[in-house]
Amino acid sequence: LHGVFSALTSTLSEYGLPTFTLDQYRATVHHPMHSWLVEEGVLRHDQTELFSQLSDRFHDYYLGERPKYRLHSGAAELVQRI
Repeated sequence: LHGVFSALTSTLSEYGLPTFTLDQYRATVHHPMHSWLVEEGVLRHDQTELFSQLSDRFHDYYLGERPKYRLHSGAAELVQRI
């Protein structure tokens, strides 16, 4: 959660877009992300190219954040069993 939230906040800030508190994010976030950002007034529905750029940049930030976080004990084994 914290890695995703950090990457999202960094991305939106870089583009000068409104950001969220962690509580706002938790209370409102849903998929698809483009629809959520439109509903929250961050993007217009027709800004698909900007969303694509945001998505690419988000993933850059997320991959940079990822090494800071670990799975809960036993999570990897559970996923392998499933």
